[in-house]
Amino acid sequence: MESKILKAIKLAINKGFQISADCWEFLKGIDEVNIEKIILKSIEILSSNEKNNLIIDLETIKTSYKELCEKSDKNRILSGKASIEILAKEFVSDIKVIEDFNGKPSCNVKGFVDYFKNRYEKLVKIFHERIDVKDSIKISQALKVPGKTKFKVIGLVNRKVMKSSQLVIELEDEDSFIELVGLDRDVIEKGKFVFEDQVICVDVVKYTDKLFVIKDIIWPDIPSKSLKKSETPLCVAFISDLHVGSKLFNKTLFERFIQWINLKIGPPELKNLASKVKYVIINGDLVDGIGIYPDQINELQITDISEQYAEAYRLLSKFPDYIDIIVTPGNHDATRKSLPQPPIMRNYAESLYNDDRVHIYGNPLSIKIHELDILIYHGKSLDDILTKTPGLSYRTPERGAELLLKCRHLAPIYGASTPIAPMDEDKLVITNIPDIMNLGHVHVYSYKKYRGVSIISSSTWQTQTIFQKKLGLIPTPGIVPILDLQSSKIMTIDFNNLDY
Repeated sequence: MESKILKAIKLAINKGFQISADCWEFLKGIDEVNIEKIILKSIEILSSNEKNNLIIDLETIKTSYKELCEKSDKNRILSGKASIEILAKEFVSDIKVIEDFNGKPSCNVKGFVDYFKNRYEKLVKIFHERIDVKDSIKISQALKVPGKTKFKVIGLVNRKVMKSSQLVIELEDEDSFIELVGLDRDVIEKGKFVFEDQVICVDVVKYTDKLFVIKDIIWPDIPSKSLKKSETPLCVAFISDLHVGSKLFNKTLFERFIQWINLKIGPPELKNLASKVKYVIINGDLVDGIGIYPDQINELQITDISEQYAEAYRLLSKFPDYIDIIVTPGNHDATRKSLPQPPIMRNYAESLYNDDRVHIYGNPLSIKIHELDILIYHGKSLDDILTKTPGLSYRTPERGAELLLKCRHLAPIYGASTPIAPMDEDKLVITNIPDIMNLGHVHVYSYKKYRGVSIISSSTWQTQTIFQKKLGLIPTPGIVPILDLQSSKIMTIDFNNLDY
């Protein structure tokens, strides 16, 4: 930006004019493409003045800018020293659902059988897309091969036993099972990231009829992908875990976010960023709910869940009318707790459903916004991943999300703290590889790239609860990642430190 201003100053000097020092801050808040036009217009105004003034002052700059605005007939907001075009107003919304994860659970034994069978079949299909796994064989075939034969086998992990000197994994498929042992240090280390009920491929050597030794462990994983960019110069804000209704919901901090998105606070460059925000994604736990964790009632400001949603909508209604709000549920919201979750129930959140700007979906959700694929998942399974995997913790949610991508499954562990609804199809398998993977739930902001996928763990707007304190979970409230669709870059704003 400063180089553009210096170029404009040089243009003025070449034409025999100078620019007063107080113009600098004003010009910094203006779109770069308009600076030269403003200088030329200012020179035109001064040249037509009989006083023959060769100094372009702030008043002339503002007059030139106003005339150019009126001529272009575009909506702009004047704010202090700078004027900002609200770019997000000029574009039509473009939201397409790629995959709806919802389905009807089967409440019987057959539902569980069909669910795991489908999980296995989907992930085997993904494995067979890999060149290095195309030669894998069925477990029934592996049991019959002669000694000292090397082979690959795909199966669902039925049991895992970790010891300092060895790893034991029992795999099963549709009709057979096999027990494998890992003795190599690298294999044992990889075994730390293997979960029961996930589907893996194992490179094995058969030594005897009962001794199958693991040489390598292969995950379904995602292939590397190139960075995708949109031609549309808009932005997406990712927030989650408001927990409206809780005494610990930081309303002051959230209202600061509302003021920023309305271009009322922040330096010129951040107001310019706000003018490009067309979409706000709220990734679960819009409200605190009722009876979610022990002694929650003592931390509630609003004890009726319908009133919690009414208060949440009162806040969201303050967003500019050109912004689309995408809402998915979390484990605190009024819907089924088991994954995949249907949308928030309408009878509890009527005001949200009555606003055309608010788009209410289930959890998880795969959507396309202006050419970019975004996977939105609240992240309840991170509780299991982060606590059961050595080296991971609530401080590293992005590493847990990376492991989910490697597993190609949003909740690979069954029967732990994450409830999963048994269906004839396992909709939690990651079949479509996103450009952006957005999670919430953990209340900790983090970001990383994995094989071309941008992983965003959204922050929270709630301070530490008693329950979180017992878990050693330290939240990072008020940090908002902003995705620039045109460059695919992620910028963050910490509203704890944003100056008025």
